[in-house]
Amino acid sequence: MRAAYYDGRNAIEDFGVSIPPAFRNVAVVLGWPAKAVDILNRRCVFEQFHSSGVDLASSGVEQAFADNRMARELPQVGVSSLVHSVAWLITTRGDVEAGEPKALITARDALTGTGEWDFRRRRLSSFLSVMATRDGEPSQVALHIPGQVITATRGRSGWSSERQRTGSDRVMVHPYVYRPNLGRPFGASRISRAVMSLTNSALRTVVRSEVSAEFYSSPQRYLLGADKQAFTDASGNVQNQWQAILGRVWAVQKDEDGDTPTVGQFPQSSQQPHMDQLKAWAQLFAGETSIPISSLGISSDANPTSAEAYLASREDLITEAEGTTDGWGVALEGVAADVAEVMNDGPVDMSGVTAAWRDVRFTSRAAAADAGAKIAAVVPGLADTEVGLELLGLSPDQIRRFLAERRVAAGRGVLEGLRAQVAAPDVVAAQ
Repeated sequence: MRAAYYDGRNAIEDFGVSIPPAFRNVAVVLGWPAKAVDILNRRCVFEQFHSSGVDLASSGVEQAFADNRMARELPQVGVSSLVHSVAWLITTRGDVEAGEPKALITARDALTGTGEWDFRRRRLSSFLSVMATRDGEPSQVALHIPGQVITATRGRSGWSSERQRTGSDRVMVHPYVYRPNLGRPFGASRISRAVMSLTNSALRTVVRSEVSAEFYSSPQRYLLGADKQAFTDASGNVQNQWQAILGRVWAVQKDEDGDTPTVGQFPQSSQQPHMDQLKAWAQLFAGETSIPISSLGISSDANPTSAEAYLASREDLITEAEGTTDGWGVALEGVAADVAEVMNDGPVDMSGVTAAWRDVRFTSRAAAADAGAKIAAVVPGLADTEVGLELLGLSPDQIRRFLAERRVAAGRGVLEGLRAQVAAPDVVAAQ
């Protein structure tokens, strides 16, 4: 149901009062639920892992994330987590001979995976994944339990299964959870009941405005005291409404008593009440989802917004994004530990590894560089470290390129110095 709201395929709930039957099948779509999901997900961008004692390069984590193209995969996992409250990140041993990475990271949404949560160990005790379906029924499933993965396949003669040892004492699956709590360890959907209710109300408002526009888009006139022949053609057939409006109704004759028929026009209906009601729903929706109302296409600001006002209007969304990345970061750190164990064929201490995310505030590069320069000025040596380069607003790729080019430049300097030392004796002998 929530996926239908995200895709804009939810059916309108009609009260059967103000919407005529002919308009009940009008395909009206409102993308507010998708906007609520996407605008938060785009602020939660994973960049890299930070380490305070673990060599990430030798652990194989960075290479595994690159081989599994997690930069493209994680935004999709984030959408599924926000829509269904949880998604799953699974680490298994890949088939290297078939071209798979040694540590294979796959993702499942809540429609194809489920698990049991161990409250004492704060991790999954088992996980079931539907890997393939046939004729609407599961044809291949995988059960993940500590130390092994059991894969069952349904063939023509029935089910068959095989076991794969993982060598780990835990389930290598981590929930990518949005808004967990003690009663709901797998979180809650971003498309809440309030979001769905407000979307339904706004949809009805849009349909009512369509009905109003359809009925009152042409002038509504009345004619009193006219003979019914004014509404028939030369053959005596009754004209339809458009013919009556555009045709002889403008040249109607007096009645048999010689009285002139009275012609009038009803005042045209205004769309303003519908727009006011839609704005009210948008304000409630914006308050429920912590997104600015201007993101819903409704704005009354005639002048450009200042930087301070812009930041203040998105403060709730920024706080929501920071809380979301805190929860998702725990899952990624667990995946990093699983990947390191697979890549090194044994457990690796990854306790010093943390997930780093892009700034959810969308700070400009100029502002970031200015703030970083001020901090580096009061902390000796900070500007020469990777932390200092991050504070200056450089991306991880730019930092890697800078450090690599600096090493090359330093190597050239050493080489030039050696060449000078080798050439020095020859110069002295010539003199």
